[in-house]
Amino acid sequence: MEKRIKWKETHRDGCMPSSRNEIRVNIDGAYDRNTGKGGVGFVMRNNQGNALRMHAIPIARAKSVEMVEAMGLRMAAEVLRSCEG
Repeated sequence: MEKRIKWKETHRDGCMPSSRNEIRVNIDGAYDRNTGKGGVGFVMRNNQGNALRMHAIPIARAKSVEMVEAMGLRMAAEVLRSCEG
């Protein structure tokens, strides 16, 4: 069953919904400094909040959570670039 997010003037996180021609990308990463392992993922949503694309990968050797999240940003940018026609 597909869930649809109902947008109001602002979403519950306080962010404004995207305009018609925008895609919102949410990225999150995690990192364990003891093992150097981490993971990152992203979800792309349209202006109605419907998920268009999502991806997650493990990271074997990371140095910080900032590095992990930067990798997620790069990954999302590459996906967006590949969608340009």
